[in-house]
Amino acid sequence: MNTFGKEFRNFALKFGKFTIWNRIAIYLELYNYSYSEFADKVINGIIAGGEIVPEKSDKYQLCVRYRGSEYYVWIENLWYAALCSVKKGETQTEVYAQARPSRKTIVAFFNWLDAWIQKNMDGIIRDELKSRKYAIEDFIENDIL
Repeated sequence: MNTFGKEFRNFALKFGKFTIWNRIAIYLELYNYSYSEFADKVINGIIAGGEIVPEKSDKYQLCVRYRGSEYYVWIENLWYAALCSVKKGETQTEVYAQARPSRKTIVAFFNWLDAWIQKNMDGIIRDELKSRKYAIEDFIENDIL
């Protein structure tokens, strides 16, 4: 059983290491949305007490369990729209949209995500290798038949 959703696993493999250049780019890039103090508080709360739920995450939204609820944080479009919306629960009730936290909080969030990915990289790679193994076995099986 996969512990990571396929799209999130692919995102984690591509995300790699969050470098100093990524941090600098966040401070220099223009964002689509204005700063919101509320968005800043929400993301800082998630960083402080959230737990990533990889099986419900994908390359667009990171699912985070926080205070007993699941929140879906927009992580796509890092350089201009990441963290621009957060939705709550399976019904995707909007917590905020078309706003952004401070650049400092954006960097802190992606540092937090990067630390989690690096800590769990063995499992991510193991899932990727298992997925490739099954794909090869299916190909050989179907090709021979």
